[in-house]
Amino acid sequence: MSAQNDGPSFSDDDVPSHTSLWTRNFMDKLGVVVRHERSPVSIIKEWSLSVLSEDNLKVIETMLPKAASCLKNIDFESLEDIWCAMKSDKLLTDLLKLIKLDTDFRYPASQPSSFGVRGEDFMFTLAYIIENMEEDKDIFEWQYQILFDKFIQMFGIISMQQPFIKSKKSLIMGKAVDSQPNLLCFTSDPRKKRSVLMVCEVNKNDLLREVISEDSPPEKKLRSTSCISSCVASSITDSLLAQHVGELFVYMDKSVTSRAVLGMTVERTHIRVTLLHANENALDKVKKSDGGGSVCFDAQEERPRFYYSKPLNYLKREDRLELVQSLLHIRMMQKKFEQ
Repeated sequence: MSAQNDGPSFSDDDVPSHTSLWTRNFMDKLGVVVRHERSPVSIIKEWSLSVLSEDNLKVIETMLPKAASCLKNIDFESLEDIWCAMKSDKLLTDLLKLIKLDTDFRYPASQPSSFGVRGEDFMFTLAYIIENMEEDKDIFEWQYQILFDKFIQMFGIISMQQPFIKSKKSLIMGKAVDSQPNLLCFTSDPRKKRSVLMVCEVNKNDLLREVISEDSPPEKKLRSTSCISSCVASSITDSLLAQHVGELFVYMDKSVTSRAVLGMTVERTHIRVTLLHANENALDKVKKSDGGGSVCFDAQEERPRFYYSKPLNYLKREDRLELVQSLLHIRMMQKKFEQ
């Protein structure tokens, strides 16, 4: 769930009861080292659910252009950009005609038809959202959430989103902390104790809304959407950063690998791949510290590390190529892990 800006304030000695209330100061108190890695694939390799062989990498290299070509006609900055193009008759009214599916393509451990069916589902959802947009009306966060879910499902990722995710508790600095992310991705057997593949948080980003709403006429709105990518690229906001790190801490004990938990943040249609890496000793200190001060670690290398990638827009053709490559890496690692 999105970070709340109007919730109760906390002193530096407090442990916020919900991850939506976490701040950068509190995250720093836990000793988290933040690292910006531009490449999402490099973060996925750091996650290393399983080691991919040269043959595995060649399969991904072969699959990548086939998967990317299916949506090659989708190349926009934002949903508003698509809406404006349709209103000015620069785009087909039937968005489903923009998708070109390769019937031979299949992602790791899937049936050949799965990608096509889910690709059409993604395009249908996109078309429905655009069709129901109105000028000067904001797009709801849950619409971005559903569209993102449909996008990752194209690659066979099993997910569950709000409102079907129960709040989860975990011990942080001796206090019970609740968390309820927007979306969870699972392994092929969600009944296992460690079944969480990724923890995802969807956020509209108020800064982007201000950029888009500055000019309401369609022709001006179309120009203003070109600023969106630069706004997202500037930096991940402290509120989203802290909340997401909290969610990753809470779900660490459910992560498919005990040493790290993979995640994604989604700002409108811009995706960042994230990773929280913490060893058993570090986690134990984060959980059991008395909360009277910052968590103390024996060495700098012991501190939890949080990685986040550059933002990639799944509506942009160039960005989407890198996103598809990342998702294929995740799926290939999952396939090897579950064999």
